[in-house]
Amino acid sequence: MLHCATDWEPYAEQMLEVLTAHPGFENTQADGGFAPRPGFRPLTRFEGQGLEKGHVVNDLLFRRVSPHERAADRT
Repeated sequence: MLHCATDWEPYAEQMLEVLTAHPGFENTQADGGFAPRPGFRPLTRFEGQGLEKGHVVNDLLFRRVSPHERAADRT
């Protein structure tokens, strides 16, 4: 599982674009977008400061897939 989180919107969009285009990863979200904050991710002091400033934190959850899995999904 690959998990990324950021409160910088342009960076979040860039990560989503790059990971979506990568053949070795698959977004765990059916809509292909951002994931809700997973319960296993602790709230950090840094994140708390961003939230206090009104920033939105975007989480991405991707899973690694083999080339064989990707090919099977396309058929």
